[in-house]
Amino acid sequence: MPPAASRADALALRILAAPGAESAPARMRAVFARERVKPSHQRRVRDLVYRALAWRAILDHAFAQASPAPLAAQLRPRLDLLALAVLAGEASVAQAQAEFAFLDWALIRRARELAHAQSDAAARVATLAALPLPLARRLVGGLGDAATTFAASCLAPAPVHLRANLLRNDRAALQAQLTAEGVATQPCRFAPHGLQVVAPAQLLHTAAFRAGDFELQDEASQLVAALVGAAPGMRVADVCAGAGGKTLALAAALANRGSVLALDTDGPRLCDLATRARRAGATCIRQHQVPAERWPDALAAEVAQADRILVDAPCSGLGTLRRSPELRDWLVTADLEALQRRQRELLLRAARALRPGARLVYATCSVLPEENQAAIDATLAVVPLRCVPPTAVLGAEVEVLTDPSGRFLATRPDRDGCDGFFAAVLERP
Repeated sequence: MPPAASRADALALRILAAPGAESAPARMRAVFARERVKPSHQRRVRDLVYRALAWRAILDHAFAQASPAPLAAQLRPRLDLLALAVLAGEASVAQAQAEFAFLDWALIRRARELAHAQSDAAARVATLAALPLPLARRLVGGLGDAATTFAASCLAPAPVHLRANLLRNDRAALQAQLTAEGVATQPCRFAPHGLQVVAPAQLLHTAAFRAGDFELQDEASQLVAALVGAAPGMRVADVCAGAGGKTLALAAALANRGSVLALDTDGPRLCDLATRARRAGATCIRQHQVPAERWPDALAAEVAQADRILVDAPCSGLGTLRRSPELRDWLVTADLEALQRRQRELLLRAARALRPGARLVYATCSVLPEENQAAIDATLAVVPLRCVPPTAVLGAEVEVLTDPSGRFLATRPDRDGCDGFFAAVLERP
């Protein structure tokens, strides 16, 4: 935080210093409501808080070398924001030194360089991505040398991608409308209905958003929905629908002619889907809350009759770290083995339900092989399905987004500019 701090800086400091187990987004929502914070200030506060979370381990590493003694916990939020200001050029080393003379601020300014200089690959990845060391070892084991570039990419802000709602308009019409409202965009490289916002904008206050003309959705997530290959007249089952980003894309692909059965264990998230569906004009979606252990018989029978099944499995979310820095706190205590068992159980249940000629798409927003290829291999060892290459569905241009075998969609922020997603298309002959 620079010496001449704004109200947004002060609010960010208060959120970071607040005690308790609440997540950073929950603390921000409470402060924004209580203080009636303007949207323009909210963006600055959110950027500061999320940047502090993302850079936490890098600053830990730098402070350990720049301080003669361990730092008092109550000082850390203020020191973190000041260090981030120095790194961003918003405060000088001299200004920081004048406030906290016991620290070597010239060394702290080299915090990122110090993190990269660690010889042990897992320690380097753990520091850059602010992840537990065991999880960093998994990343190195799965990604090899690319783990470092992936970890470094998690420090950058995520781009903002939109999906034109085909039930309301197309991409060109949406771009023209947003331009008229002062929102600058450019077409996404791969997602055919996607736009990338090229300058900060209050998107949720636009007439286009209120009219349901677009949804906020990362380009890779849009590609996963496109991989389903939904077409008018089809029956589609989205068995882990959540709040429905991909569900809405499927309804748009059907042009409301057909049906989307949206299942999830989380009732509040399905309520969010219902609200979003009304705004989007998606009338072909039916949502049901289901128990985790099994689908009720009537719903299981519907899934078995579906032309397309999407299993957007609950996962670690590692591919979205730059977009959701608060995930790091959850990952410290997450039971990844239990999560992987859940993923495989869901995939196997859907695979066994798949009828001849139908297709199943399994997807995660993770870059860990244990959550991705390993789940597919385990299922194919039990159920006789075949893999359909992503290029057979989306076209040859997505070949650069596939894994080395060409069997799966596998995106990464450091390589592709979009979130880290995995998707496989399976078909029963």
